[in-house]
Amino acid sequence: MLRRRKRQLSGVRAAARFWQSVRCRFRVTAFTRKLLVALAQHAPGRFTWGQAATLAGLKPSGGHFNTGRKELRAAGYVAETNGLVTATAEGLKAAGQVPPLPSTPAERLAMWCDRLPSPAPEMLRMLAAQGEAYMDASELAALLGEKPSGGRLSAAPGNPPWR
Repeated sequence: MLRRRKRQLSGVRAAARFWQSVRCRFRVTAFTRKLLVALAQHAPGRFTWGQAATLAGLKPSGGHFNTGRKELRAAGYVAETNGLVTATAEGLKAAGQVPPLPSTPAERLAMWCDRLPSPAPEMLRMLAAQGEAYMDASELAALLGEKPSGGRLSAAPGNPPWR
């Protein structure tokens, strides 16, 4: 009886080791999952890797991002064409149920403000408060209490370095 039980356990352990090895080949880290979910939420949209990282709330040059990008490519969860990336059918399946995208302007503003580095959130909030009224860089800087050519505003995402 004892020998039989040991053989059963040994078979269970062998099966567990086998499935663990299979899962390891397709396992994704939490940061990889963030990238995959961001791409799945916006499917069939195509983004640069930097945009995908921003959507996922990751730094596009960080180690977590690079690991995630490598894992997604290795698992076949993304397709890259002309420098743009999108989730594949396998990637969408692996992502599973994803939270819905923000649908109201206020929700979209909050999403981007959570993901962008300072001073971009302050700039976005100020521009959103202005509605559809045009505002140039010097007006925005004045409202934020900054110099138009100051370091904080010059380093903001989307602000070209030649300003």
